[in-house]
Order: sequence, then structure tokens, then C-alpha cells
Amino acid sequence: EKSAENILLVQNQTDEAIRMHRQLHNFKRSVFIAEENSHKDARSMRHEYFKYLMDSHQVSKAAQLKEEEGDFVQAVELYLSGSMPGCAARLIKQHGISHPPSMIERVAVSLTSGGLHELAGEFYERMDQLQRAMDAYLRGTSFRKAVELARRHFPARVVELHHLWGDYLCEHN
Repeated sequence: EKSAENILLVQNQTDEAIRMHRQLHNFKRSVFIAEENSHKDARSMRHEYFKYLMDSHQVSKAAQLKEEEGDFVQAVELYLSGSMPGCAARLIKQHGISHPPSMIERVAVSLTSGGLHELAGEFYERMDQLQRAMDAYLRGTSFRKAVELARRHFPARVVELHHLWGDYLCEHN
């Protein structure tokens, strides 16, 4: 497949290389070849590939495609609809996305639902929802983060959190 592609491309038969990959259902590679060779249909091929991924319920791959395009908000939305809040959170943190706030909130809620409490706590902190952040850290037994948050915003709770942490360590040796 790869050597056949190389032969076609060396002979400047881009359309044939694209057609070959489409026949093999290797749509991602056909789009890549089209874009690399500035093919006139590259944009529509990418759109068709995205539509195919959505129609075939391959939300994860569709989100990755949007991520590659730099459409991070759409990628986050797709990761959320595909029940992949960890991927959505990674993307938000990696690119410093803060808008729309409702999307950030949905990521935090999805992280909590998925049992990723420490990461959810970080998102709640980011949204300045400090009590929710504290609750998430404690639910996830992330005592270090809870104590750090308490030192900054709830100084009266630091001693109590140290006791909780100590009790937890004793119980779980």
C-alpha cells in the first residue's frame, strides 16, 4: 500500500493515490495526500471525512480531526458528547481554553461523574468555584490539593484537613 502510494506520487498521479486509499477505506490518508499535494478537493474531502466519522459514530476520531484543525472548542464538545471528559480536560488545559464558561462547567461535571475528582477540582478552582473544588478534592482523596486550596482560601480548615488526611493514611496504610 505504502510503496504503491509512493510510486503513484512520484509519477505525479495524486488522484490515483487518493482513489487507492479511498478504495481501501483509508480516508484519513487520502485526505492527508490531498492536503499535502494542494489538491483542489482537499477541503471538501476533509469535510466528507468528518461527516463519515460522525455518521459512523466515531466521535473520538472526529474530535481528533477537529483538534488537528485547531478547532479546539468543537473538539472539546465532541469529546464531551463521546463521554471522554479526560480528553476534553487535556485539550482545555493544553491550550488554555476558558470560553465558553458553560463548556468548562460541563467538563468539570463530566469529570466528577467519571470519578476524576482531582481533575474536576482543578476545573472548579479555575472557575473560582472554590467550595466545589474543595469537595471534589476531598471526594477524590486528593488531600494535598485540598490543603493547598485551604491555605489560600479556607485557612480555618487547614488543621481539620490535616487530621482527615492523617486518618485516611492510617486507614489505608
